[in-house]
Amino acid sequence: FPETREQFRVTGTLATQSATTTSAVEGDDARQALWVKMRRGARGQFLWPSPGGARTEDADSGLWNIDEDDASLDDERVGEHFTLVSFHASRIDHLALRTNERIVHEDINGEWVTTRVNP
Repeated sequence: FPETREQFRVTGTLATQSATTTSAVEGDDARQALWVKMRRGARGQFLWPSPGGARTEDADSGLWNIDEDDASLDDERVGEHFTLVSFHASRIDHLALRTNERIVHEDINGEWVTTRVNP
C-alpha cells in the first residue's frame, strides 16, 4: 500500500467449485448458499454470452436486459457458469517499509505462528 508503505505477500491454495466439479459436497453447499444470497439481477449476468467474445447484432435487442422473474434465476437452480473460488491462506508475510519491520504469520498444523524476521 503506497500511503502506509506496507507490503503483504500471501501464500496459500485456491479451490474452485463449479457445476462440473465432482469434489466435496460442502463446496457445492457453499456455492448454493452464495447463489441464494445474490440479487436475482446479479444472477442474470451469469446467463449472458461468454465475456470478451464478439458482440452480436442481437446484443442490442434486449439480450443484456435481465428479467428478474426468469425461472432460471431461482434459488434452487445455480447457474451452470457460476463458480465459487475460495482461498485458504497458509502464510502471510507483512513488511512495513517505514519501520523496516517484517513479520511472518504461518499456519503450522492448524495453529498460526507469528515470527519477526529481518526485512
